[in-house]
Amino acid sequence: MQAELSQTPTVPLIPGLDLTAFMNFASNPSNTQSILDVQKGLLAAPNRAQMAQWIIKAIGDSDFQHLLNERYSPEFPTNAQLQACPENSLGRALVKHLTANNIQLDFAGLDLSMFYGKELSPIAYFGIRSLRIHDILHTVLGLGVTALDEYFIASFTLAQYHSAYHMLLISSGFMHMTFHDPENVPKFIEGIMRFYNLGLKAKFVTGYRFEDNFATPLAEIRRELNLHELLADKN
Repeated sequence: MQAELSQTPTVPLIPGLDLTAFMNFASNPSNTQSILDVQKGLLAAPNRAQMAQWIIKAIGDSDFQHLLNERYSPEFPTNAQLQACPENSLGRALVKHLTANNIQLDFAGLDLSMFYGKELSPIAYFGIRSLRIHDILHTVLGLGVTALDEYFIASFTLAQYHSAYHMLLISSGFMHMTFHDPENVPKFIEGIMRFYNLGLKAKFVTGYRFEDNFATPLAEIRRELNLHELLADKN
């Protein structure tokens, strides 16, 4: 009797999902380029218009519209300029975050072609704006750069504008925690719930002029953004 050849199971392709990039990020959440590649893949999704509907609704925020009309995009400050900001200010907290984790505000060295060099539509500007404030938002929310911190900030932003991109980030988190960090599953669940609720209560942070407020006390900015639960945090 001739033995039947076993067939390797195939994974159904999902148009718009860069599966290699997604699995790379699920394995290593510190791989920033892989999650940028996931976001780039979403541009090819056949239902991209439906995915973007919540973002289109969110960017109707009046403060964001002012930034959009100005094409507000000031130069990034140097670490020295941030260090010169007053004690307990956003700028001082931000430079501490950047230097402690050896990162730069402009994501130097990564492929950002999906954000720049194209017509600056409202959604394109929104993408650039979200990228520009990513590490600022880490600081405002009191988050570091661990895998859990990245999932918590993704949960916060998911609450703000319900993007498909952040849905994928969170879903990769469930995979990562299951296979790489199962002892912290409760902390993961509690954290994404907490920061999702914070995001629902907060003002639309993508419309806030963080770059004009580096000298402003961090506690005052948290108060302005309705992040009252974080006011007791010292970082």
